[in-house]
Amino acid sequence: MSGSARPNWISGRYPYVSLVGLAATVVGAVLLLAACTAYDKRRRATGAKPPSAT
Repeated sequence: MSGSARPNWISGRYPYVSLVGLAATVVGAVLLLAACTAYDKRRRATGAKPPSAT
């Protein structure tokens, strides 16, 4: 392969498609982090003990 790779037809015709995918990834990560934080706060507020390994 040569060093001058051409972009595929999607990125050439629709350059914003990659930005939509990046935005969806960032939003998904933020929502997952928020859900984990809310779950942890609720678990700590109820006084539930973490499961033991034994």
